[in-house]
Amino acid sequence: INSYAFIVVIVWSSFNRLSPQLIHRLLTYLKIAAIYLTGVVLVAHLRGGISYNTESNFGSSNGMAPVQLSGYLGLGSILLIFSFLNPEEAKYRWLNIILFTVCTTVMILTFSRGGLYFLGIIIILYAYFNKASLGSYVKFLFIIPFGILIYYFVINQTQGTIAKRYQKKGSSNRDVLVMAGFKLFLDDPVIGVGTSNYSTQVVKRRYFDQVSTAHNEFVRAIAEHGIIGLVTYWGFFIATFINIWRRHGPQKEFSLYFLVLFCLIVVHNGLKISIQHLLVMMAVANPNVEYIRYKLKHVRKAGTATSQLQTS
Repeated sequence: INSYAFIVVIVWSSFNRLSPQLIHRLLTYLKIAAIYLTGVVLVAHLRGGISYNTESNFGSSNGMAPVQLSGYLGLGSILLIFSFLNPEEAKYRWLNIILFTVCTTVMILTFSRGGLYFLGIIIILYAYFNKASLGSYVKFLFIIPFGILIYYFVINQTQGTIAKRYQKKGSSNRDVLVMAGFKLFLDDPVIGVGTSNYSTQVVKRRYFDQVSTAHNEFVRAIAEHGIIGLVTYWGFFIATFINIWRRHGPQKEFSLYFLVLFCLIVVHNGLKISIQHLLVMMAVANPNVEYIRYKLKHVRKAGTATSQLQTS
């Protein structure tokens, strides 16, 4: 169902364009939603009585799925840090940095490491695109004390358990599941093992000791659909990255943020949360206006040439 919904979103995005104003409005709504979700999770911490261990924690996520929650809150932290860095939101700078601190703290306390990795990678991308702006780096220095505050708070709150979680080797068997997916692909490279058969086949062929999803859509696609999945699924993202890299200005920068974040969540969490569809929609339906005009110009020329040929 998620894959079909993904296809629908892609097709719609390929024939429509989201204006920068609409994308900004959508991001504002997402930021508000993340703040609200942070408040819902914060209730569990205010009640107390949470037992921390070195695994993803349902108690500290107020009963919600920690891995999926870290994806949502990771996006919230990214949007809040972007708002803090945005000169147009200077009058809300303190509010944004405080909300960022709370949101990021709650995200880390889910004990799912994905959200923090997403945040770190997007910040690196931001630094790359804004390397000519010294002011952006100065603002990052301002964030450091808040990072230290978050660090000491979560260490004290979890009595050091969070440090053990991040020092823990491995990736919660995700690396094993990835290798199992490649083995399935090599076993049936042409058409794969069939839709939704990954979870049963890894057990049947003794590549994993229990029924489990791939947690990675790229691996699932090649395991279940073979070469066809490789060409279509992987090919789509390669073509989309090339298309986005040819854009310029904010359209290139933000489309890349959206698509990279989508791929990070897909690799960490599969295609399980609704925010992924919105991210890829904003990435695809955000081309440069000049590029659209260029394409329309060539379409009109081709149409005129065809009409002249038919008349002849």
